Amino acid sequence: MHRFFETSKVVAAYFRTRPKTPPEVAKKAIDFLGKRNAPDEHGKYGRVADVGCGSGQSTEMFAPYFHNVIGVDVSHNQIAMAREKNKTKNVSYMVGASEELPFEDESLDLVASGAAVHWFDFKKFANECNRVLKPNGSLFLHSYHSFPPHLGPVDTQRFTEKQLSRILESTQIRTREFKGLLPTHPRAKNVFEVFLQIYDIIQSAEKTFEPKVCKIVREQNLDNVAELLSTWTGYNEYLKRKSSNTNVQTTQGIVEDDILLQYVNDIKKLWGMKDLDNDVINVKVMLDVFAIASARPEPII
Repeated sequence: MHRFFETSKVVAAYFRTRPKTPPEVAKKAIDFLGKRNAPDEHGKYGRVADVGCGSGQSTEMFAPYFHNVIGVDVSHNQIAMAREKNKTKNVSYMVGASEELPFEDESLDLVASGAAVHWFDFKKFANECNRVLKPNGSLFLHSYHSFPPHLGPVDTQRFTEKQLSRILESTQIRTREFKGLLPTHPRAKNVFEVFLQIYDIIQSAEKTFEPKVCKIVREQNLDNVAELLSTWTGYNEYLKRKSSNTNVQTTQGIVEDDILLQYVNDIKKLWGMKDLDNDVINVKVMLDVFAIASARPEPII
């Protein structure tokens, strides 16, 4: 397993800015699970584990469908944040590794993972899923296309339709040009490839891939967007490359005169808002969610 997003500063930013997974995603997992596994008389299943749960962005969405929802993450800081913010009675959190899940054999109806599985040792994780899932259980993996994010101004009335179309296209092009924000880690490429390599590795009697389950749409100010990008792998790799600079970190967690600051300023220029403060520029952030659903996977030898 590769470990990121664990310092207290990053965890706090992660919780504030990472999007909650929409309920449509949980419904997609339940629809697949229901093909071979009926709920009880209360309309619920027994247990689900959300592996690599972070601070709970995709954990609580399963609460309406299960008696027991457990978020699992290797990071003590992420789990501490998830526990602090949790207000759902049938949801709990524990520290644990994806390659050695802290559950009994055949004790789970569903194993899920959101925006995390690309960091796992997938062979070991798949074998653990085979061990902990009931014979009629399911595996559900989901994430969102994280880079480049689709960004657009909320205040669209100040632009003509033609201007807005040009702004949105230019923003996407400019974002792709900021190579320093693009993750270079080979595991991160699985997200760009919508987990297709992982899909091919899964050995299962039945599996499905859905490239567009739904869209996450959030409105944030530009400062919030910068903080969101500061939690992503590409930016943290950039920080490591600049670690020899004694002025790398500021109180906001963003490098002075760094590539993220340049990116934000470029967005303001593209949108004709360079003289406005970041916190008054409202941004629509759009992310497409994709997913893989599988029957209990076979062990990978």
